[in-house]
Amino acid sequence: MLYAGIDYHKRYSQVHVIDENGRTRATARLANDGLTVSEFFKSLGEPCAAVLEEGWNWGVMYDWLAATENLKQVELAHPFRVRAIAAAQVKTDAIDAHTLAQLLRSNLIPRAYVPGVETRRLREVVRQRVLLVRVRTMVKSRIHALLDRYHVPAPRGRLLQHEVAAEFFYAVVEQARAMGLLSIEHFTVDGTLIEAWAYLKSFKREDQGSGQPPEDRGNPTVNFHGERRSNATHQSSTDRRPSANDDRRGGVADGAQKRPAPSPLPEAAA
Repeated sequence: MLYAGIDYHKRYSQVHVIDENGRTRATARLANDGLTVSEFFKSLGEPCAAVLEEGWNWGVMYDWLAATENLKQVELAHPFRVRAIAAAQVKTDAIDAHTLAQLLRSNLIPRAYVPGVETRRLREVVRQRVLLVRVRTMVKSRIHALLDRYHVPAPRGRLLQHEVAAEFFYAVVEQARAMGLLSIEHFTVDGTLIEAWAYLKSFKREDQGSGQPPEDRGNPTVNFHGERRSNATHQSSTDRRPSANDDRRGGVADGAQKRPAPSPLPEAAA
C-alpha cells in the first residue's frame, strides 16, 4: 500500500507518495485537472491511499480522487488539528505534502466530516442565494440612502398613489386571460395566488346567521361534507370584491361596481 499526501492549491497540487516503510516513491506538482490527477495515480501501479486538507474548494479534488481506480482510500484532514499535531517552523508545499503522507501512513490523520455530493451541491446553492440576497439588500439600502440624502420620496408611494401598480397588475391579468393562460379556477405568478374561488370555510349560506363565535377565529373548524353549495344560496364572508365568476360571466355582484377595463399595453417596438 502506498500513501499520498496532497497539498491542494488553487491552480496546482503538490503530491508526495511514500511506501509502508516511509520511503519516498514519487513526488509531483500536478495541474488541478481530473485527468492529470487520475493518470498520475494510475502510473504508480499499486493500491494507494490519499489525503488532502479541507479547504474552501476541497470537494472537486476529493471527487476526482474518489473516482480513481487504484485509490482504495481517500481521507479529508481537519486543517487546524493537523497543525496541532505536526506544527513546523519551515513550511513549503513539499513539506506539507510529505507530512500529510506520513500522518496517513501512521493513521494519525484527524478526519473531517465529508458530506455527500448532493448535500454539498445544495449547500453551495444556499450559499450563493445568501450572497445574492445580501447584495440585493446592500444595493437597495444604497438607493434608499441616496434618495434620503437629497430628500427624494421613494417611488413606491407615488406608484400606489396614482394607481400605476394596480393598472399594471390588471393589465397583466387581462393579457394572460386573452392569451388563454388564465386557469378557470386560479391564476398564479411565481407561486403567489392572485385570483381564486372563495375559501371553502368562508363560503356560507346567505340566510345563515353569525351564531356562536368559533373557538379558533384564525382557523375555525367547519363541517361542510354532504352540503350542497352554489352561488345562488351561498356567498363568501371574506370576499369584498365581485367574485371571479361574475367577472368571467360579464356580470357584477349586487351592490358592487364593476372595475373599469384597464388601458391596453403599448405594443413592443420591433
